[in-house]
Amino acid sequence: MQLDLASRDDEFKEVTACMRRLMLNLLGNAKDYSVVPIQGGGSFAMEAALSSFVSRADRPLVCVNGIYGERVLQILRLWGVEALKLVKRATDPLDPQEIGEYLSRNPGVTHLCFVHCETTTGIVNPLQEIVEEARRCGVKTIVDGMSSFGALNIDLSQRGPDVLVTSSNKCIEGPPGVAFVIASRELLENAAQEPRSFVLDVRDQWRSLERTGEWRSTPPTHIVQATTMALKILHEESIDARRFRYEKVRDDLIKELEGTVSPLLSPELQSPVCVAFSAPARHSRPGRIRWAVSPLGGPQSLRLLEAAPCDAKLSRRLHWGNPIQLD
Repeated sequence: MQLDLASRDDEFKEVTACMRRLMLNLLGNAKDYSVVPIQGGGSFAMEAALSSFVSRADRPLVCVNGIYGERVLQILRLWGVEALKLVKRATDPLDPQEIGEYLSRNPGVTHLCFVHCETTTGIVNPLQEIVEEARRCGVKTIVDGMSSFGALNIDLSQRGPDVLVTSSNKCIEGPPGVAFVIASRELLENAAQEPRSFVLDVRDQWRSLERTGEWRSTPPTHIVQATTMALKILHEESIDARRFRYEKVRDDLIKELEGTVSPLLSPELQSPVCVAFSAPARHSRPGRIRWAVSPLGGPQSLRLLEAAPCDAKLSRRLHWGNPIQLD
């Protein structure tokens, strides 16, 4: 953060280019895709992708099994898009076969939107299988990869989703402030609609970066530098090693809380990124507590997401007088 680079100087252009290369390399160095950074958090990039690639004449299907699937649906409807929805319980993964059957019965669906790792519970939805069902039906896919990119392998060289959205502040371990739309070059090169937003126009941002190396409007220069460094560290560690590190923190947490609270999800559905717990029924008052796990270790490795009345035993096991003080 000590080096202040002007946003239109060659040195900062190279930082941006390096950041984009690092992102693509981590996705299998897929030559049919390009990385478009967007100023702002993950929701900025998701809204940018939806507004740039889904028109009001389209009929997208949004698969929902958590809060962020619901947010995708909300964004589309705010833009005046008549989106359909397929809703599952937050503890149930999306079913590729069910989605494929839905698409076969509804040939007017143009896009499929879903979350890879739903932060609500930490559930992992089967990315490649769902994408293949959509491709079989001629449907474009837009995937929220906020909580999966950097901890779960996503190989776009094997014909992945048409659009993947992620951000700097989750498994990349960078600061918040820049997000990414990774889109197929086919989508970027073929504009099927007039842009509906200036700041959220993914194609225009991409054209500017490809032609001049510059962002269209002032980027968060320090955040971009920090994110580029975080991506270099991720390259050195590798996604597999980072996933293993996260899994160890998650497993240690589950073991420490054994007998007090239980994970909501079965092990095969649980991501290494975040874990949700529910208090057992034997408590005198209903209790529920949910934590997000970071790779830092120690007290900083937990962030309280949700809490309902729980007994004091949980606080003692975690060595804090009051868990709510964590956040």
